[in-house]
Amino acid sequence: MFAGVLGGVVSVPSRQGVGQLAKRSDVPKLSIGIPVYNGDKYIAVALDSILSQTFTDFELIVSDNASADRTAEICEEYAARDKRIQFVRNPKNLGAAANYNRVFSLARAEYFKWHAHDDVLAPEFLERCIAALDADPDAVLCRTLVTLIDADGEEVGIYDPGLRSADSPRPSDRFAAIILPAHMGTDFFGIFRRKALESTPLHGTYHGSDQVLLAVLALRGRFIQISEPLFMNRSHPDRYSDGVRIQDRGTWHDTSGTKRTRFPLWKQYAEYGREVRRQLPDRRDRLRCYGHMVHWWFRNWNLLRMVVDVVVAYYPRAFDLARAVKRRLIGLNDAVDWHRWRGDPK
Repeated sequence: MFAGVLGGVVSVPSRQGVGQLAKRSDVPKLSIGIPVYNGDKYIAVALDSILSQTFTDFELIVSDNASADRTAEICEEYAARDKRIQFVRNPKNLGAAANYNRVFSLARAEYFKWHAHDDVLAPEFLERCIAALDADPDAVLCRTLVTLIDADGEEVGIYDPGLRSADSPRPSDRFAAIILPAHMGTDFFGIFRRKALESTPLHGTYHGSDQVLLAVLALRGRFIQISEPLFMNRSHPDRYSDGVRIQDRGTWHDTSGTKRTRFPLWKQYAEYGREVRRQLPDRRDRLRCYGHMVHWWFRNWNLLRMVVDVVVAYYPRAFDLARAVKRRLIGLNDAVDWHRWRGDPK
């Protein structure tokens, strides 16, 4: 997230968390899950933006991955003030993958949204997206344009993934829309139909698993978009895509190391094929998707990236070298330059 900003295994809820959820008999329309680790710098801003939404029928599940800062203290203060907040704390850091999937396992509502602890929502984000999903039963995900902000919350640009074909009635077109263009994967933070997510692999324990999840969802249904920037995505040095070295990504996703993937890009590609076979009963749809997977090799330097993926497993510094070569050849200045701004290719 962003390619891979963000996790496999769903952990068992703590006794405290189960007790808190069991006290509520009313089921809200939306569940929001915030998985967090050492997020005391931004978590209060994220919580305030959610609690200030014009749509109020939601539960907010915050799962703290054994933070060593003031994250737990801040979240407990918010939970004491608002009964919609359910705060649970893992006894140890399980890795981002398990924590992302944990908040989903605790969710009960018709709609579900992951929210990163450092991102911010405009007040009408939830209301607009849920209204759009209510009006379009075939859609599995609704997202908006994105305001990119820096560590201090200052706007640095408006981002549009430009994934227009993700709204197509044909599954193979939607699949191509997700896997072929270069994009930040910000759709991961849209609002999902919970039933559509239930039959997916959720967040895997390897870099790029967020892209696989979006591809699976695209096979299952249409993505719709609100053409206003109602979601603010923050870039800062401690974020996964900005601050986690390639050799540390496996540990970031899975601290136990039991599910670590040595060749993440090859794993991502294999999962595309596996999910096409699993999700599409129609042979013609599958063949069209396989055709897009062949095309994938010749887009966005993917052939070179596959080679680098193997080399990096034995020589991690090769990643930095390959990125430097790529920048020299096509003039990249930073990781966002190759994305679309306001829908126009650079």
